[in-house]
This record gives sequence, structure tokens and C-alpha cells, in this order.
Amino acid sequence: MLGPRRRGRPVRSLSPSPPPPPALPPQPALWEDTDRDGLSNAEEILYRSERNRPDTDRDGFLDGHEVVNLYNPSGIAPERIEDAGLARRFVNELAELKFAYEALIPTAWGTTPGAEGPRVISVSDQNNNRIFEIGVIENIEGIPLSQWYRSQAPGAPGFPDATPWLSNKFGLPGLMAPDRTKAYFAGQGGVIYTVAYGEGARDSQTMAQYKTTFEMMLNSFKIR
Repeated sequence: MLGPRRRGRPVRSLSPSPPPPPALPPQPALWEDTDRDGLSNAEEILYRSERNRPDTDRDGFLDGHEVVNLYNPSGIAPERIEDAGLARRFVNELAELKFAYEALIPTAWGTTPGAEGPRVISVSDQNNNRIFEIGVIENIEGIPLSQWYRSQAPGAPGFPDATPWLSNKFGLPGLMAPDRTKAYFAGQGGVIYTVAYGEGARDSQTMAQYKTTFEMMLNSFKIR
């Protein structure tokens, strides 16, 4: 006699796996200027402006133009970038009094004396990457800035001339190196000040990423 038939377990049908979520569109690089307003995408974050709107506060001035001229690109009314808390005034009083100077740097950034002491200051971003250096050089002979610049490579064939600009916000005349990595100011009493990209920040992407910040620092540089 046949025994009772065993009933097999019901086979569960496997439901199809949900499709993977769509891939996110690639994010623009930090060194790019998405809205062509003069601020890189990294600087849009730094100065709290809008990456896709070239004139964030709609006052008729591009955001990059406002930062270079020390204004808040998001200010409804004209507001200094320092008053908006987007930049702070760094004052180097560690060096001898005759070398003292000040300049604006982004609020989130820091400063540290270089290996040479307080005559060279490193300016680092929020990730502690050294982006700029501010230095003090004694011009003992007191020769004019343009002549001093050319004396740094005497006899070098084709040594390029620096590009002069009229003055910054405080009427301080200066020179810009041809590769735009370094600027020079002439101070009183035979002193020359340099503002430059750091040794590890002179690649094209880093320079593009902080080009307007560099110009903002130059425009705010002041001898005390």
C-alpha cells in the first residue's frame, strides 16, 4: 500500500531586483568657473556665492569683480568682504616693526611662520594646504623695485620683465611676475614685500582655483 504523498514546499518566485539608481551627473571641478563670474567653484564655496549665478546679489557686478575689490558678492547692499565675515585681516607684527604689514585672507584659512621665521608667512587653506606665502626682503641698496627685480637674474638672457600695475586699493604700486605666480611691493626704508603661490601650489589647477583670492590679497595689502 502506498503511503501518503508528501507535499513539496511551494517554490517562491523571486521578485526582480530594483534597477540601480541613476548615476549622478559629474560634479564640476573645484578649479573650474562654472558661471564665468571670475570665481572658481572652490571660491564660490569660500565666499558663499552661487555657483550658477554670475551676479549672486544682482547688483550689476560679477561676483569675482566684487571679491577682487574687497566686497561681499552676496551682499544685498554694498558690504565689505571683511564685514561680512568672509575674510579676515592678517597683521604680521611678529617681524621687526619696520617690516609690519597687513592683508586680507579668507576667514577659514590660517597662517604660520615659515622655516625662515616671521619674515615668511605661509597662508594655508582649511585643509592645511599651503597656498600662498608672504615674504619680506631687505633692499639694502634702496634701488627702485623694477631695477631690483631685474637684478635677481643678472646677465640672464631673455630674463622677462615683470608687469607693473598702477596701484592697489591703498595706492601701493607693485610688479607682477610674468607667470603671475608672484607679486612684489616696494615699502619704505629699503624693504620689498612678496606675495606668491606656495611651492606646492603653482600647478595650473591650483592657480585657477584661487586666482581671485590671490588678487584679493594683493588689492588688500597694506604696509603698517
